[in-house]
Amino acid sequence: EVVLLFLIGTTAQVFGALLNKIANWYVYIGTVDASLRGSRRQRFAEWLISQFWIDIAVDVLTILCFGYAAWLLMTVFAK
Repeated sequence: EVVLLFLIGTTAQVFGALLNKIANWYVYIGTVDASLRGSRRQRFAEWLISQFWIDIAVDVLTILCFGYAAWLLMTVFAK
């Protein structure tokens, strides 16, 4: 269970970083390539990077998973 919680927390952070990286790339490439400017993908990417709650949700999920896993480990040693 502890390993699963750490994997979920780590996966959430990797997913969040990947999502940010891809969205920022689409916003950047829209400034370089005029044909992509205003496309649905670029507009979605701009919306996505302005959504602070996604980063907070990923961080809260990670903190909860890591915290609960640490709690489980500490209670095992306390018994």
